[in-house]
Amino acid sequence: MATKDDEAAFPCPSVYGDENVGHQHLEVGQYGMSLRDFFAAHAPPVPDGFPLVRPAFTPAPTCPFHGPELDQFQGWGDWVAEDDIRPDLLAAFCEFRAKLDEHERGRRAENARVFARRQAEWAYALADAMLAARAPTTPQSEEPR
Repeated sequence: MATKDDEAAFPCPSVYGDENVGHQHLEVGQYGMSLRDFFAAHAPPVPDGFPLVRPAFTPAPTCPFHGPELDQFQGWGDWVAEDDIRPDLLAAFCEFRAKLDEHERGRRAENARVFARRQAEWAYALADAMLAARAPTTPQSEEPR
């Protein structure tokens, strides 16, 4: 196992050459994952108290309909057909719904990115703490008596 955080945790030999000729060259080097990556990969789940930076979302589009215009869309797709709604309102409503759906997809994607970033930040913060704990400490010199 590695003794420094920049060494490979489990170094793997690299074999290359032409096996048909019977010539192989064995080279051992830094081909395994780093000790920091190993610790991060084995980190437990993020605790509840770990800070989370919330992204700044763009506000959702506001509904352009109010009162009786909005009432026309109650039951649309269930008992209200497209023929029952004024064509000008239907086009505007469909445009609004498309913007709202696009906004919701973007918000969900950003939430997923924030979750993944939080997981990685926690794992590497823990790995850094583990490496710091492994660091050799310099003994305090004792004063002569």
